[in-house]
Amino acid sequence: MIGKLTRTYRGRLAISQEELAERAGVSSRAVRAIETGRRTPRPATVRLLADALRLSGQERDDYCASIMEPAETPTDPDEPTAPVLDDPAQARVPRGLPLPVSTFAGRGAYLDQLTALLNDGRPGAVVVSGTAGVGKTTFAVHWAHQNADRFPDGQLFVDLRGFGPAGAAVSPGAAILGLLQALGVPAGKIPADLAGQVALYRTVLAGRRILVLADNARDAEQVRPLIPGTSDCLVLVTSRRQLTSLVAVEGAIAVPLDLPTRDEARTLLTARLGARRVVAEPAAVDAMIDCCARLPLALAVVAARAMLRPHFSLASIVEQLGGADNRLDRLQGGDAVSDVRTVFSWSYRQLHLAQRLFRLLGLHPGPDIDETAAASLASSTVEQARAALTELVDSSLITEVAPGRYAVHDLMRDYAGELGDRTETPSERNSAVRRMLDHYLQASHAAAQAMEVHRRPPMVPAFSGPAPVVPPAKHDPTDWFTAEIATLLAVTRLAAEGGFHTHVWQLAANMHTFLHRRGNWHEAIAAHRRGLRAAERLGDVVALAYMHHFLGRAMVDVDHVQARHHLEQAYKGFSDLADTAAAARTQQIIGITFERQDDPERAMQHLHLALQMAASVDDAFLQGRLLNGLGWLYALLGDYVEARAHCQRALALMTRIGDDDGAADAWDSIGFALHHLDDHAGAVHCYQQAMVLYRALGHRYYLAQTLIHLGETQRAAGQADLARQAWQDALEICTDLRHPDGERVRNMLAELTVPTGDRPRQRRVSTR
Repeated sequence: MIGKLTRTYRGRLAISQEELAERAGVSSRAVRAIETGRRTPRPATVRLLADALRLSGQERDDYCASIMEPAETPTDPDEPTAPVLDDPAQARVPRGLPLPVSTFAGRGAYLDQLTALLNDGRPGAVVVSGTAGVGKTTFAVHWAHQNADRFPDGQLFVDLRGFGPAGAAVSPGAAILGLLQALGVPAGKIPADLAGQVALYRTVLAGRRILVLADNARDAEQVRPLIPGTSDCLVLVTSRRQLTSLVAVEGAIAVPLDLPTRDEARTLLTARLGARRVVAEPAAVDAMIDCCARLPLALAVVAARAMLRPHFSLASIVEQLGGADNRLDRLQGGDAVSDVRTVFSWSYRQLHLAQRLFRLLGLHPGPDIDETAAASLASSTVEQARAALTELVDSSLITEVAPGRYAVHDLMRDYAGELGDRTETPSERNSAVRRMLDHYLQASHAAAQAMEVHRRPPMVPAFSGPAPVVPPAKHDPTDWFTAEIATLLAVTRLAAEGGFHTHVWQLAANMHTFLHRRGNWHEAIAAHRRGLRAAERLGDVVALAYMHHFLGRAMVDVDHVQARHHLEQAYKGFSDLADTAAAARTQQIIGITFERQDDPERAMQHLHLALQMAASVDDAFLQGRLLNGLGWLYALLGDYVEARAHCQRALALMTRIGDDDGAADAWDSIGFALHHLDDHAGAVHCYQQAMVLYRALGHRYYLAQTLIHLGETQRAAGQADLARQAWQDALEICTDLRHPDGERVRNMLAELTVPTGDRPRQRRVSTR
């Protein structure tokens, strides 16, 4: 009778079995079993169905009483009766998800990725991992609510307490027990042993579409029993650890959750503070995002503070946060789960091998660190450092941003620094800093030597302790500098603040060639000014000469007068030291400052003097550079035949000694001379040879100059489209380098269609 009545009343409402199940909070399987007469529901289930069918009065009384009548014959007598554990297990549809955060914002790409996995029918376990406070639970709950209709038989939630103030994590048995109870299995039906519980759990889930959100997992062993035996169900796991074993063995899909982008962080603040307040103070919002290092938990704490003080400006809220030295003190929301420092501590406490390295990483000032630098910092082997770094990555305390390179986000670095200050003695911290500086000094010295085999950087000092671990020599020096330059600049600042003056000036010297090739003059000037101050504090005449020299070279294209001042100081210093080769190189660059000021005759005097000095010490490398420089000056004076002759001599010498840098310059200079001798095809060939070398060497500024010359030749040859492309490429480089030549190239592009006579373009004599 109950089955027939259920079908009748459901038909009256024109709803499906699934819709009735949803309204009643029972499973669709239970509704089907009741309507076909295969199952007699309990009174509590009948009352739920009566409510969902909108029955009242006599109809409701008759419906509820119908279960007292004899059971109906199943409508499908050939179908065997399914075994059941108990009616509630089959009838109850659990809705156990926590409430979603109403101000959830961003994360669109991750949400789409997770939904796509579901659409593709991928395996039934997904691990969302990420650092403390990155918003894993908020993200998972939001996605689960968005996709709840994909799991009509229920959604379960279990907090595994892997990381938190409570101490012990939830055992697999306790987690299974809670899930079985949520599924309606009576306690008396649940086996006592874990294997039996897992078997029962998977039996109950079989044939049903249920989502299990297992939040805050500590390790794979805690989660493994929760994975169902059917792909119709999904276990969505969140953890600070990557749970690599779960991915490798169970085939779980890994979804590492990174920090939100700046735009997503702004969207998060807008959702909490309102668009009007955010739009009104864009600078304060940017500062707020920076102070919170884009960490969602920190942003939420700061936003809550601003929401509770609606009459405060956002700028005043940011000011209250203070500087980097105490911002963790300000990022507290009133309890443990909203205190950024405390939340971080739950991850740190569970480290085994890596606690000390994590603390020492708070001393590292760069954006990332490689394994060899970490080994030097910790005074360990590379293998030991790698094991510790792997544990830190697995715990989401650091991120492996590239193979063998690791980054710590700013708030985590603050926390590591605090731990180091409390745990390590001042002497231990100072020793760690020195080991780190020694590492970067020796590694940068080796890379600088490999980059300029014909010119040795200043010697590094003897190390007071064990020799630092350095990268293998097989690394390309340009690639090494590209990866490390931001760290080297930061390390140089740290060395200056700590009084490591010898490290400061020699680090600056080692960076010079790379920064010069890339055209990063502003960074070079800052580093060499810092190095010059360190040399002055040391009173080291060798250091002073080198720093004046390098600072002058860096300033040639920025401030000719200041450049010449420093170069004259360097020339005097090298002369006093009887270092003729270094003095000759300095004379060469003094000449370049005059060339930049449209005085090629004066420039030629200095280059001739430098050439005599280079010949006196048999410096073939410098002689080749100077011959090319003189050739260029002849070109500026209009003597293109003499220019070509000098530059061809230079090219032959440079090719013989393997000076690719100088050869690139010579090819460019010969091309310039041929252009003005009306040999456009020969000029284009020379420019192409120069560009091949410049690209291989990473000489961005010189590549731009050759592109300018190439465009001039192509324009003169009537190839306006090719000239435009060459100048657009040059403009892109100049803009990226913030070089004033960019304005000249813009004007050339604007005037491309205007007929103009050929005219010499000013550019450098070789400054390397």
